[in-house]
Amino acid sequence: MMMNKTVFVFAGFMAFCSTMIAESTRDWVYLSKILPQSGNYTIPLRWDVERGARLIFHRLRHDSVKRDLLLNLDPRRPTLLWVGKEGQEPQHVSPKLTIMAQNFPKKTGLIQFNLIVRPAHWWLYYGEKPLLRIPRLHPLPVALGVSQANVEPNNKLVKFKKIARFTQHSAFMDEALVDKDKDPLEGWKKYGDALWHIHSVRDDAFEQKTSTRLNKMPPDAQHSPNFYTLWGGGKPGVLVTGLPEQNDYEVSASIQTGSAEGGVVALYRPEWGGYVLAVEPIRPNDTTAELHLFRLDPQHRRKLLARAQIPTHFGQWLQLKLRVFGDSLEGLVDHASIFKVRTQLVPGGMYGFFAHDPFAKLQKEKN
Repeated sequence: MMMNKTVFVFAGFMAFCSTMIAESTRDWVYLSKILPQSGNYTIPLRWDVERGARLIFHRLRHDSVKRDLLLNLDPRRPTLLWVGKEGQEPQHVSPKLTIMAQNFPKKTGLIQFNLIVRPAHWWLYYGEKPLLRIPRLHPLPVALGVSQANVEPNNKLVKFKKIARFTQHSAFMDEALVDKDKDPLEGWKKYGDALWHIHSVRDDAFEQKTSTRLNKMPPDAQHSPNFYTLWGGGKPGVLVTGLPEQNDYEVSASIQTGSAEGGVVALYRPEWGGYVLAVEPIRPNDTTAELHLFRLDPQHRRKLLARAQIPTHFGQWLQLKLRVFGDSLEGLVDHASIFKVRTQLVPGGMYGFFAHDPFAKLQKEKN
């Protein structure tokens, strides 16, 4: 009895696939080309809450292995299939899709999807919510088609925004905003039990009373490359900026070793946390420090991914750099690679800084 049930389900699935293939030769509306460069495609679709939507990636290069990729966004069971000529059986794509079914739209209507094209894989988003990751299996360009049932007659325009293949982020503030009326950290997002503020060389000078002429000739940013320092503390404190869908980038800053733990964070989203490269606190007589790479979850629990001892001393400035690319994380100190970890990364996230009580001191660059 179990065998009959299994055969019935399999036969029903193959019949379903055959129906899709029969329609695929005549019922597609091609909206755009997917070009061989990193970018973000905004795709308007008529979404059906029961059936989802269907997309096809039609291979444009003429060779002996010309096949199309059929993406069936069925909320119950999304599939990615190789399809050939009419009458040929479809084949499942391997490796499997990375699917976030809980993020699929919950109502019927016009939906804007974002297809983020990267060298190694593509991500499909609904707003800021990732839906699935697609391994890049086709040489580009390909033609993007949408099922007739999912075409919005008055909205067929696919918008394209080019994205750099790899980006670098090292500045934590706009110095032009540092005045009495504007907060340079106003556009940043704070998470955790965190306190953050900008500290300057001028602040230090007045606190330490290094000169009797400070009121007449105070230090200024123009003559000090590291005039501003970011102080942060919390249990833990996270300060981030950028877009939730950003990926393939590096974030760097200089941190002063001392009694606080601090570092940089990448691929951060409040609902699942992020990845942190941080230097552990050290004592005045220490000659080494622990460098940790870990996953920080929304409850601030840690999963250690890598650790290493690095030579340093109390009060020294170290440049930390966390590079995220494809499915790898790389931690660097003063431009030297310390470790590289391969793992399936989250689809994207914001970048910024991490600190743990007491205050950690960070600078946007090391000179």
